[in-house]
Amino acid sequence: MVADMISTSGNWDWSRLPPLLPPDIRDQIAVVQPPQAWLGSNTPEWRWTENRQFTTSSAYSFLSDLDSNTTNPI
Repeated sequence: MVADMISTSGNWDWSRLPPLLPPDIRDQIAVVQPPQAWLGSNTPEWRWTENRQFTTSSAYSFLSDLDSNTTNPI
């Protein structure tokens, strides 16, 4: 579990991460901020609706707009 890999100071606890992780993977982990309780839960959001909730309708609308436009809004 990711929470088990965080030190009491809130940083990655490198001693608990598997020692056989390749250096490039460790480098990728190092640039990611560890989860913090005060930041709240990490939940995905859908940027194409006002309430940030994904719906099939909003995805269809977004994709339909892509077909009618020559520029990509992403």
